[in-house]
Amino acid sequence: MVLGIFKTSLPETILSLVMASCGALVSAFVMSLFSVLAIYICSRVYRKYGAQMRMIYILGRTWIKNYYKDEQNPDNYIKTKTKFSFLCNASVQTITLTKEQKKSLVTLDVILELAVMIPFSIGFGYLYFTTKPLALKDFFFGIACVAVMMLFLLIFSKMRYNKAHAYLLDLSERFLAADEHTTFPLLSWSQFLELEPLITEKLSYAMMCFIVAEQENNLMAMKEIVRNIDEINYQTLPPFLKFRMDAIYLMFYSYREIDPEKATKHYTRSKDSFDKDPDSNGRRRMAYYAYYILHDEVAAAKYVEQGIKGLEKHDPLRSRYENELERKMLFYLKSQLEGENAPSGNTVTEG
Repeated sequence: MVLGIFKTSLPETILSLVMASCGALVSAFVMSLFSVLAIYICSRVYRKYGAQMRMIYILGRTWIKNYYKDEQNPDNYIKTKTKFSFLCNASVQTITLTKEQKKSLVTLDVILELAVMIPFSIGFGYLYFTTKPLALKDFFFGIACVAVMMLFLLIFSKMRYNKAHAYLLDLSERFLAADEHTTFPLLSWSQFLELEPLITEKLSYAMMCFIVAEQENNLMAMKEIVRNIDEINYQTLPPFLKFRMDAIYLMFYSYREIDPEKATKHYTRSKDSFDKDPDSNGRRRMAYYAYYILHDEVAAAKYVEQGIKGLEKHDPLRSRYENELERKMLFYLKSQLEGENAPSGNTVTEG
């Protein structure tokens, strides 16, 4: 921190640490907010090609694009409460863009972020070296350090060639073009890790693999996916990734390998996001959780009907392959609710 800090008194040392920490938190919030603004500008620039904001996270609140507007969900974005964090985040839907347009959007995003981060880092670095009051000096030190760190993280994450990201882009395009008869030769988890994926890419791939395993009714593959994500430190994840991880666990423990304690744990951790997820997959998760874990047939029937209604909505992020899986799962549970005996959790997609 400040040179000579340990020559000061204990109260001054504590004040120095507090001010530097406050500066670091302010810097993390402001820099990540700049990143969200840059992504928003990119979505506006490429709007004519179909780009639009998909998700925004700011200070414990998440806004998710609503493709399922109805009387219960009339807004363009659904707001949910998630765990508080000073780091803001956002993502843009680029499904309709060509590869060249996607590359151009990423380049514009990097340029916009660098245009803010570089002078921000230099400016507060200058203030650190020129400010006399010790408390302010430490505050500016905290801001400058985090700003420089986030600048290098931006360069590292977006300027390097990411083999895992390229693989996921190709897989996503194949997903969108697939139907229920398509087969996916997927990399094993160890092979995927050799591509050096970021944490976001690990969970994206795990979710894709889980969807394929569900379509194939492959319980062993689902178990393997759960074992793989068990190795990820949940507490270090940003809120939107925590929801993605909890979603995999909830699907598995609600009706694949039924475990009421674990299912309830993962539902509770992302409760608001689960409750407000309006798409057919989100309603299907809630329907099976209500039926197999809560034993609430009334709630399960409500979620099933909402999910079936959701199948009729146009969602650019959901492929025919996924729609057919949701249709099969929803109508299967509907048949159980209409009088047939419920099967064991590892056979819910048969029939």
